Amino acid sequence: MNLLPESRSTQIHSQASTQPGSIGRMCRTLIQVSALVGAALCAGTASASGTQLVQMIAVPGNPLASYDISWVDPTRHHYYLADRSNAGVDIFDTRPMNS
Repeated sequence: MNLLPESRSTQIHSQASTQPGSIGRMCRTLIQVSALVGAALCAGTASASGTQLVQMIAVPGNPLASYDISWVDPTRHHYYLADRSNAGVDIFDTRPMNS
């Protein structure tokens, strides 16, 4: 049994569904769903590209738990990684092993 007149009841319901808290929840939900769909699409693309693990490279010193910036020098065929775990720079040769 509704004790409020119909128009007042509709106004209260309308205000409740557009309050900032409900909009925030709706935006978070939309972002979460978008992220899940994007991750699913990217996972499908990565597996279809034929990328595969060829070899693991052991880095001497502490286990690599933290790193910073990295870059590739295509002329020298080197990959540089700022290794925070060992306070140094790790340099990897990017040429194929059979060349």
